Amino acid sequence: MLGNQLGAQIAAQVANGNPLVQIGASTLLGVAFSNLSRVLTAGVTGQLTPTNLNQIFSVTNLTTQTVTSLQGAVGGYISGLLMAELADALNLDGFEGRVFTTVGNVVVSRVVESETRARDAFKMQHICAQNDNAKKVVNYDCERYASKQTNLVRFGTFA
Repeated sequence: MLGNQLGAQIAAQVANGNPLVQIGASTLLGVAFSNLSRVLTAGVTGQLTPTNLNQIFSVTNLTTQTVTSLQGAVGGYISGLLMAELADALNLDGFEGRVFTTVGNVVVSRVVESETRARDAFKMQHICAQNDNAKKVVNYDCERYASKQTNLVRFGTFA
């Protein structure tokens, strides 16, 4: 999450007002910084192994992260535009306008993230309920994943 935020901030500075450059740079930098933070965390905790590195930099993982980061970048860009327009409509300029826009972006991104988690938990519960093989093979994982996602949404925790 922090890697994506850092990537978005750098992309906003580099883009010079071009939305496509900002979204693309935010996506790529977000994935890069996110993976860098995972590597650093694994190194600090003593869990940096070749297997962990292969998992972090696997094509499947990078593809999934890129799609997720792209969705976040587009959502963040649209949220930023909407909050900036709202701040302008409320005549909030200068420091007040920037604080309003920043806080508004955080709130909107958390609401969208919560909705996404709830949708993912529902999909997982549906897959587990409908697929007998999933029940037999990964029933515990299905229940644990759905329960974790539901609790994250219910208690407003965003891991």
